[in-house]
Amino acid sequence: MSQLLQQIIIEKQTATQKYEAYLNNIIKLCKQINQPSTSNRYPNNIDTPGKQALYDNLEQNQPLALAIHYTIMTTKKDSWRNNKIKERQIKNAIKKHLDSKEKIQTMFEIIKSQKEY
Repeated sequence: MSQLLQQIIIEKQTATQKYEAYLNNIIKLCKQINQPSTSNRYPNNIDTPGKQALYDNLEQNQPLALAIHYTIMTTKKDSWRNNKIKERQIKNAIKKHLDSKEKIQTMFEIIKSQKEY
């Protein structure tokens, strides 16, 4: 009887340890979701949500994402959203890096949705 109880206790401890490891893994994944910049998914200099959005939508082309980011940061004016002239300035700046109107419009919408810009 005591051997059976001992075996049950050991099995319970093993199950508890496995479940604890599982929960720790879930916690780690949740942190990566909430703070993607801590993930190893991005190169070191893709360190802000805006850069990550550009990088993800430019087929992980790091030099292009950084070039567009720099262009936006140097081109954008204060309160540029919903201001046709200021928005056009940003689109014209993006044209230097992208070739098709669809890509330019898509990237502009992504940029516009990022609080960083």
